[in-house]
Amino acid sequence: MSRTVIFVHGFGGDKYARGMFTDIAEILDGCNLVFIDLNDYRDDGSLVINPMNKQVSILRSAHKKAVEDYPNAPVDLVCHSQGCVVAAMSGIEDVENILLITPPSELKFERIEEMFSSRKGAVVRKDGDSMLPRRAGSPTIVPKEYWRGIEDLDIPRLFNGLALSGSRILLVEAADDDVLKQTDFSTLHGEIEQRTLAGNHNFDGNSRPAFMDLVSAMTKSTPASCAQRTCS
Repeated sequence: MSRTVIFVHGFGGDKYARGMFTDIAEILDGCNLVFIDLNDYRDDGSLVINPMNKQVSILRSAHKKAVEDYPNAPVDLVCHSQGCVVAAMSGIEDVENILLITPPSELKFERIEEMFSSRKGAVVRKDGDSMLPRRAGSPTIVPKEYWRGIEDLDIPRLFNGLALSGSRILLVEAADDDVLKQTDFSTLHGEIEQRTLAGNHNFDGNSRPAFMDLVSAMTKSTPASCAQRTCS
C-alpha cells in the first residue's frame, strides 16, 4: 500500500521549502506526494505571509482532499520550521507519522524584527504591513494580522497536544541552527522523540545526507508508482 506524504513549509518558504522537500521526495518512492503553498503571491511577485488561521485552513483542506484522493493510504506529515506549528494548530487526525524539522519553540515579533530590521529596505512593524527584503529580489509582505495570530502561542503545548493524537512524532533540531539560534523543548511530552543533527536550519551542504537518512528511516514507502499533486 502506498503512503500519502503532505509537506508543510515554513515562514517565507515555498511549497518545496527551497529544495529541501524536493530532495526528500526523491527518496519517497511509492508515495503520493502533496505539496502546498501556505502563502499568496501578488502580481509583482511579492510573497504575502498569510495569517496563521488561513495557513491552518489551507493545510486542513489539502489533507481532506488527499484523503479523498487516496482513501486507503496512511498519511504522514513532513513539516519544516513554522510549518510544524501550522500542523500542530490544524488538529488533523489519523496521521501516522509527523516529522517536525527545526521547529521554533516560540514565535515572537521581536525575534523576526531582530532578524530582518538590519536589511536594507526592511520595514518591520506590528501596526501595518511589514516588508522584508528577499535575496530572490521581490519582498516578503507580512500583514499585521499575521503578528496578531502568533501572539501568545504556546508551541511546546501545541506539540504536546499532537502527542495525544496517537501519531508517531519525531522532532529534529539542528546543532548549528542559523535562524532560530536557540530553542527550548524541555517540557515536551515523553512520547515525542527528539533528535539533534549537525547542520543549519535547512540541513544544507554536508549535513543533508545524514538528515536524509533519518527521513528515510522514519517515512517508510512501499513499491508503487509515485503520484505527485500540488495544491495552491
